[in-house]
Amino acid sequence: MGSCGKAHGERPDQPYRAPFRSNRAKDKNEPAQPIALLPVLPAGWPTGSVKGLRARGGFEVDIDWKDGKLTAATVQSITGAGGILRYGAKTNEVNLKPGESKTIPVDEL
Repeated sequence: MGSCGKAHGERPDQPYRAPFRSNRAKDKNEPAQPIALLPVLPAGWPTGSVKGLRARGGFEVDIDWKDGKLTAATVQSITGAGGILRYGAKTNEVNLKPGESKTIPVDEL
């Protein structure tokens, strides 16, 4: 008999399921890890901005910096979750609805 393209040992009445394990339940029980804003900056980029960075927890982040220091940060929640932003030793907790965004003044971080 020829092969019908099924995985070895698979029964024809059961679809093949790739080995996949979700950590979603584990993540909900652990404390949130902060989203680090501008953790490292190359010396050749003293001033600049970046838009649309995806971050853990379902966030999108825009940041601007000048002379190597953060000047503005906007965070948007894709999934409607809370998170912690970190800049240096300062932190700020945000709780946003899906699609909601917030600009965080640098002095609040």
